[in-house]
Amino acid sequence: REVVRAISGSNFDLSTGVLRSDERRLTVRTVGAFTSVGQIRELPLGGDGLRLADVADVEYEEPPLEYGRHLDGNFAIGVTVTAEAGGNAVVICDEVRQRVEDTNSDPELEGVTFLIWFDQGAEIRKTLRDLTFTGFFGGLLAAAVLFAFLRRVSITLVSVLCIPFSLIVACGAIWAMGKTMNTLTLLGLIVGIGMLVDNAVVVMENIYRHQQRGLGRREAALLGSREVSLAVIAATLTSVIVFLPMIFNKPSEMNIYLRELAITVCLTLLASLFISQTLIPLATSTFIRSRSRGRARLMLWLENHYGTLLAFFLRHRWLTPVIGLAVIASTWFPFSHIDKNFDANETELFVQRRYEFSEPLSLERMEQAVSIIEDRLVPYRDELNAEHIYSFWSDRFSLTRLYMKKGFANDTDMAVTRTRLREILPELPGVKLEVQDQAGHGFRRGGGKRIAFQLVGEDTGVLAELAAEAKLRLEEIPGLDDAWTSTQTGGMELFIDLDRELAARYGVPLNQPAEVISLTFRGRRLPRFRTPSGEREMRLTLDERENESISQLHTLPVWTANGDKIPLASMAEFRIEPGPDRIQRDNRRTSVWVGARYGEGTMEDYLPLVRTAMDSMDLPFGYTWTMSEWAERQREQSREFMINLLLALGLIFAVMAGLFESVRQAVGLMVALPFAVAGAFWALWMSGTDFDQPAAIGLLLLIGVVVNNGIVMIEHINLYRRGGMERTAAMLLG
Repeated sequence: REVVRAISGSNFDLSTGVLRSDERRLTVRTVGAFTSVGQIRELPLGGDGLRLADVADVEYEEPPLEYGRHLDGNFAIGVTVTAEAGGNAVVICDEVRQRVEDTNSDPELEGVTFLIWFDQGAEIRKTLRDLTFTGFFGGLLAAAVLFAFLRRVSITLVSVLCIPFSLIVACGAIWAMGKTMNTLTLLGLIVGIGMLVDNAVVVMENIYRHQQRGLGRREAALLGSREVSLAVIAATLTSVIVFLPMIFNKPSEMNIYLRELAITVCLTLLASLFISQTLIPLATSTFIRSRSRGRARLMLWLENHYGTLLAFFLRHRWLTPVIGLAVIASTWFPFSHIDKNFDANETELFVQRRYEFSEPLSLERMEQAVSIIEDRLVPYRDELNAEHIYSFWSDRFSLTRLYMKKGFANDTDMAVTRTRLREILPELPGVKLEVQDQAGHGFRRGGGKRIAFQLVGEDTGVLAELAAEAKLRLEEIPGLDDAWTSTQTGGMELFIDLDRELAARYGVPLNQPAEVISLTFRGRRLPRFRTPSGEREMRLTLDERENESISQLHTLPVWTANGDKIPLASMAEFRIEPGPDRIQRDNRRTSVWVGARYGEGTMEDYLPLVRTAMDSMDLPFGYTWTMSEWAERQREQSREFMINLLLALGLIFAVMAGLFESVRQAVGLMVALPFAVAGAFWALWMSGTDFDQPAAIGLLLLIGVVVNNGIVMIEHINLYRRGGMERTAAMLLG
């Protein structure tokens, strides 16, 4: 205590008041901080000339590492560089990369390799590059499809030019709104590319049709654009309306992503509407000349057979609802056989195994065990598609990861790697390799081919035992692999139980042994020591040779009230037990998550089996298992999607009924939507794709596309009907 008091009293930097005069105000600081290690060594401890260096060793050194790390079998140290708020991540990453390259060429660091493990700037560039390529390639495909149907280079070029002009207008609107060009906005622009040419093609085709009938360019442009203006405006509004609920809905994890995407898509579609009503008629009247064009045989064949099929169904109208109901009813099969998950799970880049040691080990012995596993994996590195083998070990947890090669970080290849790992990894005495779910807070969600539930109770130890039993039950369910729990053993702990009666008899306050033990094994933190390169932590500790064994702890001296020394063992009992790594509480109750992966089938296939296994488990009073948090999360996100969908459908119906001034025609448009939904779910099932957030966005986009097609067709039929044509003939020709 005297040493602590002397050091603390001689190392300070305090604000001690304010000095005010007539002309200025000064803050008073009293500084008595150490400026060198020599001053600390020469610190007097009393009036008899005793110095700190006489009773202690004063050293300025790096603290010992409390962990170890390997990368591809070599010792490694990790450094993370984080950009400040508002900083340009790409520019900062480029500067950091340049500094790393300069460091690699430093002769003083020969033998040390600096490897850039993750570069967010490069990832951003790659994402933008991929999205740009997707958009460019999609534009080329759109041009090819248009040419296949229009059979005119000039018409195709004018239609395709609508894409860059619409994107320029949309980007200007994005800039005016103060938004940035990020992944979501760029994705929104690309999603809208396929819908940009729709308006232009409808307007241009109608103008060209009037040119072929003998009208002049100007007259054909005015009449043709005016005739389809209602259909084009209605088609664009329906696509915009689909996204309005996402923009104005309450904030949530799903709606945050959808809102940014929706705003960009809406701006793009509105820009295409503006272009189709202004530049397209101008370009068509200026550059497109009326001349006969040959029809491709395939197009003629499609038109003839489509007309024949349509005429058949118009003659046998009762077949349409029968076939329609059958198609809609068939949707139940794919809908019940695909996974439905709205969680935005992060992409997994590695396969991981966690070490469980049966007894506490030093870092050196942990490293030996880790090295054995790494040496075992190296010959199978190519077979496991592993780019790097990374290991980390400490007193809290130890693990080994296989980072997958590019192109192999997907569910299928990673499942093969996990299966092969179970066959390759050896059994080590006192070491157990456990599965650990690594997808962020993956144990809180059941997505990504996972199923999970909570065990809830009061005592962490009891929950850990129940979680172990529940894990065994999951492993017995066919189809479930890599069962895991959120509990981690924090290592063996030494508990010191102080006897209150003996402490009172000796006159020893209970806090005194705790302070002595803390000083012996952890040390005492002192005021920080200032150096030219910054402040450094200063700590008072005992000689490491005095805390190497439990027997030394038994003989640790404790001072009694009369000044005598007694060993700690005379007033305390010692026991060694495993301790928890962490305690997790939800709604003020301790909980543990248990889960597993599945490869085949859907989550709904395994939920009854999990419920049966857990319901048969004998739980103590006050302990229970539940899927409530995860289930509620799924229900909330499903509910948000359904609200967005129903609002979009209601708004579309209202707009269509108002524009066409006919509820019957609006209903006719809505009838097409169930067929689109049926086709979407069959496509998801056949492609093995989950119904997740991207699929939900695609379904909302699909509604807009389907309604667009219906609007154009109905308006075309109405155009013929207004010209006096009979209904059936107008439907066949339209």
